[in-house]
Amino acid sequence: MTHSANRVDDYRTDSTLRRLIRCGEDGLMPVLAGIESTAGYLTRTWDPPVGTGTGGPPVVLEGLWVRCIGRIGVLALRAATPAVRPERRERLLTLLESWADTVFADPGARLRIGRVREGVGARDERGATVVVGPPYGRRLALELRTGDAQPPGLGVLEDAAEPSRGWGTAQQLHRLVHLVRTRGPMPWDPAAVDELSRATGLSRPGAAMLLAGSPGDFDQVAARSANHERRVMSLKVAECEIGFGELGSLPAQAQLEVFADVLPDDPESLWEPTGPRDLAGRIAAAWQAAYGKHVAIPHETLVHVGGLGGRTAAATLCAAFASPGDEPMLTTDLDLPLRDSHNGVRPADQSKSLDMHCLIEDIANLVPVLYAELPAGDPVRSGIPAVIAALRERLEHPGVLLYESADFDESVVMMDGLEQLFGTTPYEGPEPFQRPSVDDGLTVAFLNPAEKYTNWTPRPTAYFRPAHLGDDARSQVLRRLGSNRVTGVVAVDRIRGTYFDAIAERVASDALPPGRYEANPGASAPDLVAQVAEELGLDADAATLYLQLLVLEAPTDAHTRRWNQWGPARHRKARAALADTDLVVQDKRTRAGRTLFLPGAWVGAATGAIPLMEEWKAHLLGVNLTPGGHVITSRPTVERTLPDLFAHAWSLTRSGEGPKPSIR
Repeated sequence: MTHSANRVDDYRTDSTLRRLIRCGEDGLMPVLAGIESTAGYLTRTWDPPVGTGTGGPPVVLEGLWVRCIGRIGVLALRAATPAVRPERRERLLTLLESWADTVFADPGARLRIGRVREGVGARDERGATVVVGPPYGRRLALELRTGDAQPPGLGVLEDAAEPSRGWGTAQQLHRLVHLVRTRGPMPWDPAAVDELSRATGLSRPGAAMLLAGSPGDFDQVAARSANHERRVMSLKVAECEIGFGELGSLPAQAQLEVFADVLPDDPESLWEPTGPRDLAGRIAAAWQAAYGKHVAIPHETLVHVGGLGGRTAAATLCAAFASPGDEPMLTTDLDLPLRDSHNGVRPADQSKSLDMHCLIEDIANLVPVLYAELPAGDPVRSGIPAVIAALRERLEHPGVLLYESADFDESVVMMDGLEQLFGTTPYEGPEPFQRPSVDDGLTVAFLNPAEKYTNWTPRPTAYFRPAHLGDDARSQVLRRLGSNRVTGVVAVDRIRGTYFDAIAERVASDALPPGRYEANPGASAPDLVAQVAEELGLDADAATLYLQLLVLEAPTDAHTRRWNQWGPARHRKARAALADTDLVVQDKRTRAGRTLFLPGAWVGAATGAIPLMEEWKAHLLGVNLTPGGHVITSRPTVERTLPDLFAHAWSLTRSGEGPKPSIR
């Protein structure tokens, strides 16, 4: 048996495999030693150390590394790609060398993976069975048959299955390792990334990560430190986050399966001029076989949506709009009952509940932005009517329970206070619910235990069933308690309301020519622009810019040029014409992204995702302000389509209720 672990820091190899197989076990493990010992135990070339009392090889990574048997291709690809730091590449190469010298690289080995309920290991001339996972419960185990008879076992091997056999024979692995060590990593071809993006419908960042064999590696934290990888793939941190949003949720097994057979039989062809593009074609074929082709999202759309501060990953949100029929949250009724445990009351499926809550909040907040700031014909914008219709249907399912940020006052901290609001019927879920609770059919509310060592009495917690939210008395009670933020009840009301009807109708009407923006009044309200230009003595471009400053949440210079499809010279001319009036003031302000402003006070924002704006506009758009009115705490709540809002703002201005002209 080889001892590759002696040539590298074996404990650092741990992180290489941990991220791939999504092992949540804490602590660093001697991975190579564990894998080599397991292989040696099966083939009777390694014996457990005397006196340790283990009777078998050390358990590393919860034994989940066995998922790589027959699917070692993704690690080989990572070792070959230039988008890996040299020290990590060396650990990968050592791991591949070690793997090549084990029974796991032998396509003829008669292996089975399953679970046993007792024992650690047993072996003789017929073969062996050994536990590779934690030695309790239903233990993950490997079986190797070397003779015709059944090998010695540890009881019944439950859920037994033979591992699939993909690329990665001992010869192929040794060949690839030799090539990388003598020739360096394979070349990186941006054209191959583009081809993979077109073939799969993934964003360019997602396609780059896929070509590098690293679909789940670049979350928000990792992307910031991966300077070498980003430089090779020509990606910025924000682009890495977009790619991770597309691919980061792929299950570990899916990653292994997609890459199992994408490498060529002869690894040397990766270094040929067409090698990267041929590889991209094989990855695309494997991806399409597993997931089909995604609707392609323009890169500019992904970047724009990623900057809006939504709670759902930009790529996931864009995919839901571009292809609503492929998003389970929009196609499948969810039952989200509550569970009472020692950790508190939580949805029984907390992950799905959180995903649903985030999706509802994002749709309620961002549909007006997507409708306004994406061009006609964009797949995300075009999907708005279908998303609204699908989500409304899901909200009619009585099994959906959503969290509501209810503002209970001090009088409602005892059970009698809750009963006065919601009646005396307790909540009954599929599991026993011990906590004092009430359920009026719409609202489920319950008391929370007091914190130890404090005099503070926690407020009750509330959930509600959107299916039963209407205009009745109990709905009015819940609305009075609710937050003024666009979340929970407010979000559901907005999604069901006439404002979203008007947006959906406007998008479906094809009123805008393809490629034009609703945020450009020259395209969405040309008659109004002509009227404003005539009355103010401006040209059409300056009138357009003035309406945008009056109404739009973030009319930065970059945004207005994109929405209006202006070049820098045309924008400068419009800005100069408007600046020569008393309608605006010129200034430099932090995070404004522009130099022209409406006269009057300027208000800040609670988070970086919320644009700063003029006080007059803040009131026009209905954003929530802190008690003093100096800080914005929400996105706009005004419920008017942009043509209507442009007209309303101009009407206020004409009647003397607009921003007050500056004094010169």
